[in-house]
Amino acid sequence: MATTLTDSTTLRTMILRRIVIGKVMGAVIGGLVFFVTPWLGFEMAPSLRLGVWLMYVMMGAMIGLMGLYDRHPWFGFALPWWVRGPVIGVSFHLLLALLAWEPLGLLMTQVPWFMSPWWVLCDGLIVGALMDWAASEK
Repeated sequence: MATTLTDSTTLRTMILRRIVIGKVMGAVIGGLVFFVTPWLGFEMAPSLRLGVWLMYVMMGAMIGLMGLYDRHPWFGFALPWWVRGPVIGVSFHLLLALLAWEPLGLLMTQVPWFMSPWWVLCDGLIVGALMDWAASEK
């Protein structure tokens, strides 16, 4: 006798799958930041590295959760993955830039072509798009 999934079970499975994919990607990317930055010689406080790692995990969870919306709930316009992910990524990295301005400024001056902490917004754009693309693929 075959079992059928109800709509709520399918929805829960879809939510869980998206959130797990987002969190795993966030943990991997954040882990790379945590472990690779000292290895490359960039000076970053351990608390900031841990905070960035956890920020990427939470960003992945938010992208996974928000991926359930294919249209904006209030205004009704379409939200494809290439809009939704970068917007969430930029907003998380904007918060990072505003809260950790001085440490990010010191970190960015160690790379000659990135002299401003605002460059992390480009990172958020790319990482957010990558996370949402991976979570949205069926």
